[in-house]
Amino acid sequence: MSRKPIIAGNWKMNKTIAEALPLVAGISEGVSAITDVETVVCPPFVALQAVSTALAGSNVGVGAQNVYF
Repeated sequence: MSRKPIIAGNWKMNKTIAEALPLVAGISEGVSAITDVETVVCPPFVALQAVSTALAGSNVGVGAQNVYF
């Protein structure tokens, strides 16, 4: 069985919640028709809830990142 490729991105602590929401809205819109790749974003801890809520029902997953440099 073949696995679906995953594309994941994070932006460490470079966005506020207010900046993260339009970013993930654009990502979600841009990948809405892509079904052969799993897309995941990993926002900073402080934006996890807001981003998760914003992406609910989309084909973009949400992951978490650690604080390792």
